[in-house]
Amino acid sequence: MQRWGAVMLFAGLTTLGVGPAATSQEPGREPLKTYHHPHRKFIIPVNIAAIDQSRGRVTSLQLYFRFNGGKWQPATKYPLDELKALPQGKKGLNFTAEKDGEYEFSLRFWYPGGEVSPPVEDLTPILNVVIDTVLPLVRVVARGNGVAWEVSDANLDTRSIELQARQGNNSRWLTVTDGGEGSSPRLFRPVDRYEWALQPGQSLEVRVKARDQAGNETYSLPVRVPASSTVGAAFPRGGPDVGPDGGAFRDPLGGIAPPQSSPRIEYVKTKDFTVHYTVQRMGRSGIKSARLYVRSDRDAGGWKLAREFAVNLMPTDRDHTLPLEHSVKEDGGYGFFVALESGAGVKADPPKELDQPMLYVVVDTEKPFAKITYVRVSKGGARGPLVEIGWETQDRTLMAFPITLEYADALDAKEWKKIADRLPPGKSQGDSMGNTRYVGQYTWEIPDERVWKFYVRIRAVDRAENTTESVYPNVVLVDLEVPAAEITGVSGGARSGSPPAPLEATPVTPETVPAPPPMGPTNAPPTLPVLPPAKSPAETPVKRP
Repeated sequence: MQRWGAVMLFAGLTTLGVGPAATSQEPGREPLKTYHHPHRKFIIPVNIAAIDQSRGRVTSLQLYFRFNGGKWQPATKYPLDELKALPQGKKGLNFTAEKDGEYEFSLRFWYPGGEVSPPVEDLTPILNVVIDTVLPLVRVVARGNGVAWEVSDANLDTRSIELQARQGNNSRWLTVTDGGEGSSPRLFRPVDRYEWALQPGQSLEVRVKARDQAGNETYSLPVRVPASSTVGAAFPRGGPDVGPDGGAFRDPLGGIAPPQSSPRIEYVKTKDFTVHYTVQRMGRSGIKSARLYVRSDRDAGGWKLAREFAVNLMPTDRDHTLPLEHSVKEDGGYGFFVALESGAGVKADPPKELDQPMLYVVVDTEKPFAKITYVRVSKGGARGPLVEIGWETQDRTLMAFPITLEYADALDAKEWKKIADRLPPGKSQGDSMGNTRYVGQYTWEIPDERVWKFYVRIRAVDRAENTTESVYPNVVLVDLEVPAAEITGVSGGARSGSPPAPLEATPVTPETVPAPPPMGPTNAPPTLPVLPPAKSPAETPVKRP
């Protein structure tokens, strides 16, 4: 009898924090949904209930993956009792990707005595995730009274492209819409242009915003319109050295961007970190030293040698990865380049002024700002009361879906239960200082009749995994029912000990409380699917969920 049923074990991608984007299909199989994720480290939730009944036989789970359609490779093996604990009783498997690309996942079961199933050649993809850590590339130039732009990204969300402008000393950026202010943003193409009817002496600052399917979001550097007063025409990072009008573009570190692919971006929340570099090619004498070059987006001085590391690496060594430690003094963006020296003394050239970084690191040690601004309660519908929660949040490197809402019965509670997670930050709003803050809200319907008062907490996380928690100070009361009673009888006196006799008078009852209106739609975002549990690893055939 076949002994696997891994296809039913994944419990959805809530922990991943990714969005569905497409489906892939192999001949004879049902389409498999593909998710996009902006980080290389994540947790894959597992429906542990699907194998609870098999705990006496299944001892461990092993995650397998294949990269860009290649061969299946083993990842970490986990005993059932050592799976990572997740909220609401779920458990998960850790995974770290070495590079961006498409990853397919499957599971193998381990049994007492060392038996394993299914065979590697019979593994079936049950989850697709595209890892994408690269921001979209946005190129903008001024032309006459307008701008022309080009947005490129391997996984671009074409619906995300927005054209924004501001005039004079106004610090607020306004998005070009189909109508007046407050209407929906106008849809633009990745390669497009737009022009304003400007009066003599009028000028605008203009920028383009874009996002990919993994939630990586970027803005172009602003340009001045009309074109005769251009103040910049720039790439956020990398890209061709010639724009739509033949002008040169500059990367965020100050150099003119050569025609190369964009560097990978990593976010860290400490000023002391380690840069890992893999040697791709070496001679028979091996590597004896590595020079680490750095340049900062706050310094236009170009590349600087940060440190030279002694290395003892030979072609026969199994691990060709070099850990290079580095420290910075302040938050910001830093580009890194590594030049090696062989054992025979042959040195690689240091980076030239126009060379792009091999790696771009954003150091962010500040926690996001997050605060619940109001909580409103209404009677709601048949399932329970409605609680509307509003918040504000702000951070320069917020995750695409950074908000988690939780509740507990006390301000100092050790355990908080989830209301909703992976919520978008909200609608962006500019302030008088030129900063962007986000204002959001979520409506929660409470079906649990035992919940009648609680406290609410918000958590916000940025791309460097800095997390802020803020608790709404006021208790939330959701019991809005007016108590009512009915006199049904009387007992006592001579009839003590006997069943109470009903009063002859008609019972008096309070006025009937009108029923609450039917519940309207809420603004809760759609949740990712949770796959159904398997009957048993020993009984469930391999098939797609």
